[in-house]
Amino acid sequence: MLIYAWALYTFIDRGVEESASVQLYVATVAPAVLFILFSIPCCIRFRYQKPAFALLIFLILTASCSLARADFATLISVGSLCAMLIAMRHSKASVGPRLINILFLLSIVTCATMHSLGIGQYGILPGQAVDESIPWRVSAALYFLIFSASRTGLIVLVLWIAFLASMKVVPFRERAFYKLFIPCAVASFVIALNAEGILVLLTDSRNPIANALLFKSTEGAASVEQASTSIERTMLWSAHAQIFMENPWIGRGTFKLEDVVPLAEASTTTGSESFMTALFARIGTPAVLFVYFIYLLAVNAARERDRFSYCLVIFFSVSSLAYGSYIVPYDFVFLAVFGAINYSRSACMPLRAFPLRAS
Repeated sequence: MLIYAWALYTFIDRGVEESASVQLYVATVAPAVLFILFSIPCCIRFRYQKPAFALLIFLILTASCSLARADFATLISVGSLCAMLIAMRHSKASVGPRLINILFLLSIVTCATMHSLGIGQYGILPGQAVDESIPWRVSAALYFLIFSASRTGLIVLVLWIAFLASMKVVPFRERAFYKLFIPCAVASFVIALNAEGILVLLTDSRNPIANALLFKSTEGAASVEQASTSIERTMLWSAHAQIFMENPWIGRGTFKLEDVVPLAEASTTTGSESFMTALFARIGTPAVLFVYFIYLLAVNAARERDRFSYCLVIFFSVSSLAYGSYIVPYDFVFLAVFGAINYSRSACMPLRAFPLRAS
């Protein structure tokens, strides 16, 4: 599935005609559906680990609310996501670092080849990208991360460095420090994107690379207001919080962003970003169970002293507040992240299990 998803997104043009878009969608989704179906025998066993148990309860609550208000879009999207995570965990489907590294190197070679042929979306050097709005964006690797125009990626990198440095002072195991590290990291990320005082000092920047990273524009931002609105995530968080407060218990269900956000602002984003806040707006309080699932992954990684999985949980916790398009059961990044978490001992060890069968 991982190799298939990688090839599909690397070589297939996403801007196909409408007549072919349905075929492309089926080709994209079908492997995930088949995987879930073939994993049913593993999932109907009567012992569930705590993370999967939390997902199962979340799935039941979401399905109940969605069916009650005939919200089949939420039922399908959230249901398929939970089903895939449960299926991956209980079938012990995993992705090793070797395969990820091979695909990573192939991505660099493929990107360079496609760019040389004039058919690639990203460049090799800054300034070569097809997207004129972010000309500094290039493809993967540590060097490319600096020029990716991804503030989230750079913040995650800083958090990884902070985590690895903390281990020199606080031994890495299941303890309060590492149970609180990720919640504090998420809070730091939110504060960083809302630090208007810092933005004031940066609005006069003449560095095109810094402006591309901070404001998604090589010209920078002319004022505090423009700097604030250039960070679309904060606008989305505010809109999602407003929707959540309207019905905090069961959420609003499927909604259109333009129904909440002024049309001019809504047109600047797809509305599919900020997965975690959108989940609370859509599902309501039961979304806490999904947060609890991610938290348990971090606790398990700390218990097994698995730095690799812990770093992946840091990545997902932060990126789920900024992005949403990749958090679907057939996406390459989604499969790589949760497959790599399953590769660790923390996903395969028989932790505190919950017997669902009556004693």
